[in-house]
Amino acid sequence: MNIPDEFGLFPFQRFTADELRHFFVWCAAHKVSDVDLTGGSPVSVSRFGRRVRCSSATLPTTLMSSLIDELFGREVIPRVLAGNPVDRTIQINGDASGRYGLKRGERIRLRSHLIQAHLVRRRKQSQ
Repeated sequence: MNIPDEFGLFPFQRFTADELRHFFVWCAAHKVSDVDLTGGSPVSVSRFGRRVRCSSATLPTTLMSSLIDELFGREVIPRVLAGNPVDRTIQINGDASGRYGLKRGERIRLRSHLIQAHLVRRRKQSQ
């Protein structure tokens, strides 16, 4: 995966769990404190006290369950799907092959805010 050196938009292609792990490591390298993953919205982060958009596309709501399951664990899914925001810390560990750009013994930790968006249709009442 081609990871940009500069902070800005991250080149998400499919929003896979592996791609998000690369994104978390990239965020840690750029002094990001929090990552906001909201279904149906662009991925955003908090950096130096400011919220910054980091994806050009929106995170598909249909992928949220599988991403949460793989990255944060199955116990988080019911709370998020019920519409309750969840804060979780994610830790990414390096290995001997340098996966995610981390060496063996290196690790990063970031706080994540998980929110499942629901679309609500409002009826237009005739007068």
